[in-house]
Amino acid sequence: MRIRMRAALLGGLASAAMAGGLLIAPAAHADWNGYCDIQHYNGGGRGYATGWCDGTGPQKYQVAVKCADGAWRYSSGAKAFGDRSGLTAYCPAGMKANAHSMRRA
Repeated sequence: MRIRMRAALLGGLASAAMAGGLLIAPAAHADWNGYCDIQHYNGGGRGYATGWCDGTGPQKYQVAVKCADGAWRYSSGAKAFGDRSGLTAYCPAGMKANAHSMRRA
């Protein structure tokens, strides 16, 4: 499943305040400064989400994956907007991913 988010143009259709940042699902929040690309997969015995964001720092982002147990799990570390090397968030072994998102770190 693949979602492309255009942070500069899309309004925050569904956002929830989370500790440490703003969780964006599924649309990007209007105050983000770049385009984000994120997708989630189920394979290799676990689910995971991977993504990256264009733009300019110093704002940072994290990738989030919602696992089959209903819990959101986040990538370790954060990257500055514009760092397209990306991040990955993982579900525990044997657990599928149901959704994905980004949040400001």
